[in-house]
Amino acid sequence: MSPLSSQPNSDMCLLAPPETGRVLSPVEVSSRYIAAFHDAWDKVKHLPLAGQDIVLTVPASFDEEARELTVQAAEQAGLPRLTLLDEPAARAGIRAIVGLEHG
Repeated sequence: MSPLSSQPNSDMCLLAPPETGRVLSPVEVSSRYIAAFHDAWDKVKHLPLAGQDIVLTVPASFDEEARELTVQAAEQAGLPRLTLLDEPAARAGIRAIVGLEHG
């Protein structure tokens, strides 16, 4: 059984097992989600994700507290080298890169 799930063989379920009788905080859910991605990456790639410089996009509406909680969740998931980027800025950057490649 996955540590993230109450269902056998369900690697992406983010709910606490029902027998715990508690609800997970948003930071715990985010950390578990990031940890599941981290674990999946490490299973198929030869470069551990924890050793990478990670850019994580967040909604532009995230205030400083939400951004800090996102960093905290990533650190709890074992990703200490993190840069946050607002989604509109990420979208603009991708458009610029694609434009350069196809222009």
